[in-house]
Amino acid sequence: MQTFVFIWLGQVFSLLGSSLSEFALAVWVYQTTGSITHYALLSLFIHLPSIFISPFAGAMVDRWSRRWVMIVSDSMSGVTALAIMFLVFSGQLQVWHIYVAVGISSVCNAFQSPAYISAISQLVPVQHLNRANGMVQGAIGTARIIGPSIAGLLIAKIHIHGILLVDFSTYLLAFFTLLTVKFPTRQQKHIRRKVNIKYLWQEVVSGWNHVVVSTGLRQLTIFFGVVYLSAGVLQVLFLPMVLSFASEKELGIVMSASGIGMLFGSIMVSLWGCSQRRIEGILFFVFIQGLCFCLAALKPAVIVIGMGGFGYLCSRAIIVSLNHTIWQQKVPQNLQGRVFALQNMMEKCLLVITHLSVAPLVQFMFKPLMSENGILASSIGRIIGVGDGRGMALLFVLIGFLNIGAVLTAYRTPELRRVEKELPDVERLKVDDTEGFINAG
Repeated sequence: MQTFVFIWLGQVFSLLGSSLSEFALAVWVYQTTGSITHYALLSLFIHLPSIFISPFAGAMVDRWSRRWVMIVSDSMSGVTALAIMFLVFSGQLQVWHIYVAVGISSVCNAFQSPAYISAISQLVPVQHLNRANGMVQGAIGTARIIGPSIAGLLIAKIHIHGILLVDFSTYLLAFFTLLTVKFPTRQQKHIRRKVNIKYLWQEVVSGWNHVVVSTGLRQLTIFFGVVYLSAGVLQVLFLPMVLSFASEKELGIVMSASGIGMLFGSIMVSLWGCSQRRIEGILFFVFIQGLCFCLAALKPAVIVIGMGGFGYLCSRAIIVSLNHTIWQQKVPQNLQGRVFALQNMMEKCLLVITHLSVAPLVQFMFKPLMSENGILASSIGRIIGVGDGRGMALLFVLIGFLNIGAVLTAYRTPELRRVEKELPDVERLKVDDTEGFINAG
């Protein structure tokens, strides 16, 4: 665990720096243009490049040293932050520069994320995988809690110039932590040194095939489509739904409470350690996640939606950690980059779909239904209320029932429920003086 913890500390600061700059750049775009469209396009550029590059990135992560993939990705992101900082200092920063910058960062993330997650099983003993994955989610939760708050304070004092300098410094820290450690050796068989596009595509397909031919893993992937879809809806609607009845100060309280929930869930799974019933844990907390959606929609009150946000992100941290542990134990090391890249692509695709579709759906369908004279005002409206924001609340209720329904369906699906028992663990063997991992099957 020592090497992993050292790397993890560097990534904690890197995530925090990224959170600061993302907040500052989003504020700059909105204040400069005054356009919600430009603000929405920023989110699109954050996700789209990663979607297109992820399949090939996963294949290359499996071919290359994961340590060097992370080093190069952090370096590229740091240089991008440095370039934006130079444009800010010279007074030449334009909105399109930020689109290009976040697009480059998105490509870097397509390499860095699967390399980082798949490297965990290369670095960490099997009995500590849950703890390591919980720590990764805890780092994300920490950045989510304190990043926007710190950025809000720093913008007034050191402006966007200083925030970008801080971000660049955190990339340097992550870069040097990776430079000073060594990863255990991985034994890779039948890897061509020179590869063309056709062979690279075959490697991409081989990763997908590994998921498709295993009924349990295939159904687990489909099940997680509901989890990713729910996260997309929450990202789009949570802020406007809170602001439909609360002030900006109360929004900050709710967001902080929700972020604390994610940190609490990460600590839970880290202390929980190695469980042999991870799939049951996933199903239980997705069920809780569905209930939290319904709770958040029940009443337009800060304490109610704060409890819902806390419970949702607490559950999500546990769900994602346990899911990563299952894949790290069931998928050979030489395929994990492709498999985690596939999951990353799937998550980003559903995020983009929800970002493009949810707002019009609420505006033209759910809002009229839940208006004071709407069709559902006299039925569902008596439970969750009518008027401003209640159309979004109705969609929250439906997403909550979707999560609950997905869990009930999963319990009636033996291949998914027994995926940990029926699919053997990848055997981890020593290949030389250091611990390398191979598929001994």
